[in-house]
Amino acid sequence: MSVSNTKNRLLLAIGNSARQDDGLGWVFAERLEKEGGFDGEIQFRYQLQVEDAELISSYDEVYFVDASKEGNEQGYIIRTCEAALDTSFSSHAVSPNTILYLCNDLYNRHPLGRHRRGGVGPGDRLECKRYEELEKSA
Repeated sequence: MSVSNTKNRLLLAIGNSARQDDGLGWVFAERLEKEGGFDGEIQFRYQLQVEDAELISSYDEVYFVDASKEGNEQGYIIRTCEAALDTSFSSHAVSPNTILYLCNDLYNRHPLGRHRRGGVGPGDRLECKRYEELEKSA
């Protein structure tokens, strides 16, 4: 499930399409694979793991795509990620910022990180409104 890595870019789609409210990242990435529009490699993750720091160390640009409780008129938010060590007590909550921090610290690599978050709330289903927002952001 990946496209050629011609521009040294990686898109990490985060989520679980079986959980409905958390599948937006995968739906977005699947659409990019099908229709094109991303010149780089696409990989799917249920959640980020510390091992992803090694993976991203091979890229110049990394895009993290995930669902979010935040929303706005566009239906999505794109932010530049800053490397930062988040202190949480769960391996199920590693942030893109922490992955960038570990990549910097362990591999002395500093890829540009961007985080695209689609506005989805707990219990929301990936139905008409969410797909329309996805169309606008693709």
